[in-house]
Amino acid sequence: MVFETEALEQVARGTLAFTVFQNAKAQGEQAVDAAVALVEGKPVEPEIYVPFELVTQENYQQFQK
Repeated sequence: MVFETEALEQVARGTLAFTVFQNAKAQGEQAVDAAVALVEGKPVEPEIYVPFELVTQENYQQFQK
């Protein structure tokens, strides 16, 4: 997982209440899956939801390198 280090540092210090991790890997995987499905003539949902993850003081460590 790659994450903006400055935001994590601010969350750790308590100067930023939270930030959001938007999973680029999952977004890319979903995009490729949709593209393959389209090429194969399969239906694809018009909107594909990839949930974000809330990053707080309680869980910021798991987003560090």
